[in-house]
Amino acid sequence: MSDEKLMKEYRGPSKQYPTIERKYFIRIFAGLMIILLGVIGQQITVELSNTTVLVQGPDPGAGPSEISSGIDVTRTGGMLAMLVGSVFNLRAITKYREEYGEIKEIEKRPEMLFILGGLILTIAAIGMAGSFII
Repeated sequence: MSDEKLMKEYRGPSKQYPTIERKYFIRIFAGLMIILLGVIGQQITVELSNTTVLVQGPDPGAGPSEISSGIDVTRTGGMLAMLVGSVFNLRAITKYREEYGEIKEIEKRPEMLFILGGLILTIAAIGMAGSFII
């Protein structure tokens, strides 16, 4: 029997690691995007809090008066996005270790290199996001 025919009859594709690695990188990217969206949302809130609005006063002859926009700046949204993105990335790393553990003996890959890369990206994203948010 040829290898392709044999693999079609039995469970599992012949090369499972590309699928596992692709899912891992997509999950890490999604976690980084959550952190990035938190930073963007925080910066939008800061900009909106610094704006002023022109409002027509009670005297029509006096013209409009300038007042604050009334938007308060809190770090809650940005910090929550950092937390969710970090947990998402850590979950992606554990999921990758579980999935790769099933095929570790069959297909050798640099597992720790991928894990270290995911951790470094997550820590760098948290550090940069923290510098913008705090």
